[in-house]
Amino acid sequence: MNGYINVLKPVGLSSSETVIKVRRLLRQFDKEAAVGHMGTLDPLASGVLPVGIGKANRLFERFLQKQKSYIAIFTFGKETDSLDSCGKITASDEKTVSLKDLEEVLPMFIGEISQIPPQFSAISVDGARAYNIARSGGEVQLKARQVKVTSIKVLEKMTDNRFLLRIDCGAGVYVRSLVRDIAHALGTVGYMSALIRIKSGVFCIENSFSLEELEEDVMHSITPTIDALSDMTRYEPEGSEKTKLFNGLSVKTELVDGEYLVTEDGNAAALSIVADGLQKLTVRLQ
Repeated sequence: MNGYINVLKPVGLSSSETVIKVRRLLRQFDKEAAVGHMGTLDPLASGVLPVGIGKANRLFERFLQKQKSYIAIFTFGKETDSLDSCGKITASDEKTVSLKDLEEVLPMFIGEISQIPPQFSAISVDGARAYNIARSGGEVQLKARQVKVTSIKVLEKMTDNRFLLRIDCGAGVYVRSLVRDIAHALGTVGYMSALIRIKSGVFCIENSFSLEELEEDVMHSITPTIDALSDMTRYEPEGSEKTKLFNGLSVKTELVDGEYLVTEDGNAAALSIVADGLQKLTVRLQ
């Protein structure tokens, strides 16, 4: 059993808890089914959580690098230790942020930016998760890192100091850090009060399945691996070329340099890299 399920993660469950529920459903049909998520969503957040099944999990790192889209509520005037509504208030400010003020600073946070992750995050620090250190009262010093934000748009001013925004971004972006830094640029403080991931790579919220829907028919919710890699150029080798590739050898090719989805009988079989006229498999998917 290989492929993906586009799970609509509910608020209140961690990504790991969501995976456990999906694994329980799948193991009614395959007791050895390996199941894992393709990028963490915080318990407060809901939305698209791609879950890999079987050898499709070997593409974990690839899925982490995919473009993601979020709808978030930014609340200004207070900051919490977790930078979301689950944390304790650590700072407050009387300033009222206008729509004009917010839209003027947003361009500062589009493109390649430097961002410090929240203390309450899943980043590993000396073998421990940052959020576990923070929850136990410890101080976590996380380093700034370069991330890419494609766009930020204000969708609506909801009430004073509460705004609905859409964020399109690359790997490693923390929306909670984004609201903190935007608030500081506005001369105030802020936190993220709601978050929905509406897209992760090819997976969109419109095609996601709730846990209740999966309870009813989990098997028909599986997306074949080949469909989840629709953005890749496909190549199906034949004869001795196929034999050599699947035996781990490099073979001469006229394909242009780049990464390919290698298929077998129309199914996703492997990923390969072509460089300097040679092709070699990098990840086996069967």
